[in-house]
Amino acid sequence: MKFKESESGEFINAFAIASQVVIAAMVNSKKKYIVLAELHEILGANTRAEKTSVRMGVRHCKDAKLIKKIEGENGVYKVL
Repeated sequence: MKFKESESGEFINAFAIASQVVIAAMVNSKKKYIVLAELHEILGANTRAEKTSVRMGVRHCKDAKLIKKIEGENGVYKVL
Protein backbone atom coordinates (compact mmCIF):
# COMPACT_ATOMS: atom_id res chain seq x y z
CA MET A 1 0.00 0.00 0.00
CA LYS A 2 1.35 3.44 -0.90
CA PHE A 3 0.86 6.30 1.56
CA LYS A 4 1.23 9.99 0.81
CA GLU A 5 4.66 11.38 1.66
CA SER A 6 5.42 14.92 2.72
CA GLU A 7 6.65 17.28 0.03
CA SER A 8 10.23 16.64 1.12
CA GLY A 9 9.68 12.87 0.88
CA GLU A 10 11.14 12.45 4.37
CA PHE A 11 7.91 11.81 6.32
CA ILE A 12 4.72 9.75 6.00
CA ASN A 13 2.04 10.82 8.47
CA ALA A 14 0.24 7.45 8.32
CA PHE A 15 3.28 5.72 9.85
CA ALA A 16 3.61 8.30 12.63
CA ILE A 17 -0.04 7.89 13.59
CA ALA A 18 0.04 4.10 13.27
CA SER A 19 3.11 3.88 15.50
CA GLN A 20 1.35 5.90 18.20
CA VAL A 21 -1.66 3.59 18.03
CA VAL A 22 0.53 0.48 18.26
CA ILE A 23 2.51 1.94 21.18
CA ALA A 24 -0.72 2.82 23.01
CA ALA A 25 -1.95 -0.75 22.48
CA MET A 26 1.35 -2.12 23.83
CA VAL A 27 1.09 0.15 26.88
CA ASN A 28 -2.51 -0.95 27.47
CA SER A 29 -1.50 -4.61 27.22
CA LYS A 30 0.99 -4.03 30.06
CA LYS A 31 4.09 -4.53 27.94
CA LYS A 32 7.16 -3.42 29.92
CA TYR A 33 9.48 -2.51 27.03
CA ILE A 34 9.03 -1.43 23.42
CA VAL A 35 11.73 -1.98 20.81
CA LEU A 36 11.97 0.27 17.76
CA ALA A 37 12.89 -2.65 15.47
CA GLU A 38 9.72 -4.44 16.58
CA LEU A 39 7.63 -1.38 15.67
CA HIS A 40 9.29 -1.29 12.24
CA GLU A 41 8.42 -4.95 11.74
CA ILE A 42 4.82 -4.64 12.95
CA LEU A 43 4.19 -1.59 10.76
CA GLY A 44 6.14 -2.81 7.74
CA ALA A 45 8.40 0.24 7.81
CA ASN A 46 11.15 -0.40 5.29
CA THR A 47 12.06 2.90 3.64
CA ARG A 48 13.91 5.76 5.28
CA ALA A 49 10.76 7.91 5.26
CA GLU A 50 8.70 5.15 6.87
CA LYS A 51 11.28 4.54 9.61
CA THR A 52 11.68 8.28 10.25
CA SER A 53 7.92 8.56 10.62
CA VAL A 54 7.82 5.70 13.12
CA ARG A 55 10.50 7.49 15.15
CA MET A 56 8.37 10.64 15.10
CA GLY A 57 5.47 8.62 16.49
CA VAL A 58 7.78 7.35 19.23
CA ARG A 59 8.76 10.94 19.98
CA HIS A 60 5.08 11.91 20.38
CA CYS A 61 4.59 9.02 22.82
CA LYS A 62 7.68 10.07 24.77
CA ASP A 63 6.33 13.63 24.96
CA ALA A 64 2.99 12.23 26.19
CA LYS A 65 4.89 10.35 28.95
CA LEU A 66 3.77 6.91 27.75
CA ILE A 67 7.34 5.69 27.30
CA LYS A 68 10.90 6.81 27.97
CA LYS A 69 14.22 5.96 26.39
CA ILE A 70 16.46 3.60 28.28
CA GLU A 71 19.89 5.20 28.56
CA GLY A 72 22.62 3.21 26.86
CA GLU A 73 20.17 1.13 24.81
CA ASN A 74 19.50 2.13 21.21
CA GLY A 75 15.88 1.79 20.18
CA VAL A 76 14.59 0.40 23.49
CA TYR A 77 11.93 2.24 25.49
CA LYS A 78 10.46 1.58 28.93
CA VAL A 79 6.70 1.82 29.37
CA LEU A 80 5.81 4.30 32.12
